[in-house]
Amino acid sequence: MIKGKRGMSAFFLLMIFVVFIILGLALAKPLTEFSSDAQGVNGLDCGNVTGYQDKANCTSVDFLPFLYVVIAFGLAFIIIKGVGQ
Repeated sequence: MIKGKRGMSAFFLLMIFVVFIILGLALAKPLTEFSSDAQGVNGLDCGNVTGYQDKANCTSVDFLPFLYVVIAFGLAFIIIKGVGQ
């Protein structure tokens, strides 16, 4: 009986893993559009950076989609690692 419960919890965690993967992939495109819109609205010209503040803003806005996807994949792999133990 215990093996059945463990298998059921492993299947549940696998489904959560799949949800995190899909969420990360689904939100990558909107986050990329958000970052490009933020650059246009705020008047950031990342091709012609004049100061350290502009460089920091461009870097943080460009890094946001990648960071979000890495966090989503990281959470998913942490969940899968928990299933293996």
